Amino acid sequence: SSRRTHLSLHVVVPPSDPLLKVGGQKATNGVLGPLQEGAALELTCSVRGGVPPPELVWVRQGEILDSTVESRSSTLTVNHLNILRLTRDYHNTRLTCIASNNNVTEPTLASVTVTMNRSASLFSYVVP
Repeated sequence: SSRRTHLSLHVVVPPSDPLLKVGGQKATNGVLGPLQEGAALELTCSVRGGVPPPELVWVRQGEILDSTVESRSSTLTVNHLNILRLTRDYHNTRLTCIASNNNVTEPTLASVTVTMNRSASLFSYVVP
């Protein structure tokens, strides 16, 4: 008698490391700034490949800032992070884009650190 065995194979391909850009300039694993308080900041996170298609999440100090993928093609997944008004709280904070598409391999990620311009008004009360 012959035994028939059914195997289902799920192919998982991890996505590439995320690439971060600010205004078209590559910003992965770098330092941004010093940026002006009250200024807007737009960061783009893009990832190539991945089967199944990856999810991209922007995180700041463990808190999810943006988990919406704006565009997805067969080769590229993109998530834009828009910060309308930068506050002093962003000084020396790390913004991280995490790409994951399965629960087998480790997620891939890329970070950028924001530095803020220390406002001159902080020092205007110092008496010489």
